[in-house]
Amino acid sequence: DVGGGAAKGVVQVTYEIGKSEGVVVFFTRGILPRIVKRSLQSALTWTMYTEFIEALINRRETKVAAAATLAERTATEAATSAIAATTAAVADGAGATPDVVKSS
Repeated sequence: DVGGGAAKGVVQVTYEIGKSEGVVVFFTRGILPRIVKRSLQSALTWTMYTEFIEALINRRETKVAAAATLAERTATEAATSAIAATTAAVADGAGATPDVVKSS
């Protein structure tokens, strides 16, 4: 007796439900809706996870590229400044040109 009496266990309750409502009830009210629900939840979770990881990777790559560009720009500006200072010193005659030492 499913609705009114004390059940003796899971097997007894399963048997009573199957006997009174039929085996189809386990798939229409139990397994199938749960499988569909869990499948949709899993798909959404994995989609969000992969998108989040991809966004983190893209953010990191953007930061690394920006840092490399900044370092390159800084090195170029430093080299340009050094060349300009050396050129100005040589043009003014105040600076000495480096001696070229030839190996024998």
